[in-house]
Amino acid sequence: MDIAASPLRNRQGEIVGIIEAIRDVTAEWQLESSLEIVRALGQELVLSLDEAEIAYLVVNAAEKMINSDRCDLWRVDEEKKVLQLLATTALSPTSSSMPLDEASGVIGAAARSGQLIYVPDVRQGPSDPGEADTARSEIGVPLMVKGRLLGVLYAASTRADAFEEIDRLLFATLADQSALALENARLYQIVARSEREWAETFDAITDGISIHDAHFRIVRANRALAERLGVPPQALIGRPCYELFHRSDAPMGSCPHFQTLQSGQPQTAEMELPHLRGVFQVSTYPLLDEQGNVKAAIHVLKDITEQKQTQAHLIQTEKMAALGRLSASLAHEINNPLQALRSGLSLLRGRPLSEEKRQRYLEIAHREVERLITTVEQILNFSRPSAEQRERADINALLKETLALAGKQLQHARVTVRRQLAPELPLVEMVAGQIKQVFLNIILNALDAMPDGGELTVATGWDRDRRAVWIAFTDNGVGIPAEDIPHIFEPFFTRKPGGTGLGLTISYGIIERHGGRIEVESQIGRGSTFTVFLPV
Repeated sequence: MDIAASPLRNRQGEIVGIIEAIRDVTAEWQLESSLEIVRALGQELVLSLDEAEIAYLVVNAAEKMINSDRCDLWRVDEEKKVLQLLATTALSPTSSSMPLDEASGVIGAAARSGQLIYVPDVRQGPSDPGEADTARSEIGVPLMVKGRLLGVLYAASTRADAFEEIDRLLFATLADQSALALENARLYQIVARSEREWAETFDAITDGISIHDAHFRIVRANRALAERLGVPPQALIGRPCYELFHRSDAPMGSCPHFQTLQSGQPQTAEMELPHLRGVFQVSTYPLLDEQGNVKAAIHVLKDITEQKQTQAHLIQTEKMAALGRLSASLAHEINNPLQALRSGLSLLRGRPLSEEKRQRYLEIAHREVERLITTVEQILNFSRPSAEQRERADINALLKETLALAGKQLQHARVTVRRQLAPELPLVEMVAGQIKQVFLNIILNALDAMPDGGELTVATGWDRDRRAVWIAFTDNGVGIPAEDIPHIFEPFFTRKPGGTGLGLTISYGIIERHGGRIEVESQIGRGSTFTVFLPV
């Protein structure tokens, strides 16, 4: 067998030197020194992590060590249940594999028994045509690790009684060292393969994934993130994450990685990152050390730009549908002050009036114009697409604006509104236009549940345990069937003729993105309560 690679040549040179030393000491029957040298040879083998290289070194070393004419190393293939010839010093081996259960001769006997098998003269013991045709002496030693058969180390000589006791002992010791080296190489290959598969999976994920240490440095990044940032993955290693993601020279308190380091808990936030050209969901997951402290965090950057655009379109569509339902009452809300203006202007133009009456008509006209302006502003404020920028807002004030917008609709539906608004509630960070839309959807659904009129109670309060402001809408309408309640927030689920089934779905999504939740209680014939929780 030729030696192709220079590292292998170097390794063989080192092992040849060890073999020469063994010969010197065995000549003087220094058994213990010989065994020490074989163990040193085993340590040399462990340095190699390639099975084929280990097998080649072993058979060449063994042949010289016990002065045999041939040496084989057979490895067990557990999947195929065969013994495969991994390396040999024979010029033309007669076989390269044999079924494990049918292996005969010294090799088969060693594999089955788990013991060293020595045949001083094959004419007086088991022989096999697959072994050495001209052999007189044969020896086989199983390669065992923790009771598991890895293979067989086999040697043959054309001389009878070729292998003395010290040869057999050295051969068995070398087999033990070889088994450990092969098992080490096998485990290394498994780990290396797993590492490659993990790296391939890591790079195949289209979301940007990275690992950030406790000092905000990136220690690993996948290909998707590197492409998003326009640099090779290796160029990200060691860079501060706040510099790359936030264009900042210091960590930001709003960053999920910062919050995970502080709390030890997973964190998620939506962020618009203009230099990355989109809106992203940023999630971080803690990695803990042996003491349970956060040593790093897995950072996931998911592009949700298209998703946000789709959400915005759905929200705007549903908003227009809600305005459509209010259109009749809004027309009355606009028409009434216009009629008052027209009547007042006609009186002012048609006949002479005293100064007192003229002033009174002008005051009425001014009041109705202000009323018109307020109504139109409410409509415009509600109909505009909501900006995603959140701001701290007063829930009670937002409710009053929404009830004012739906006021005429409630009046025409003969629904009385009872307000039970808790004073001095903490401000809530929100997209006010979106929260107002949720309130209006719930109010309009309550109107549908009271076709003959009724009472709607709107209450607010503070939940100390949840650290959340709650807003409850209670009607005394027809109620919701128990079997429908689990489905009312599902897309396109509706019992209303002509309903889209999207109003509550969109409302649920808005509240969820604000970190809150909506709870529903209902009884047939007694009414329903929708309670919105918004965290402070």
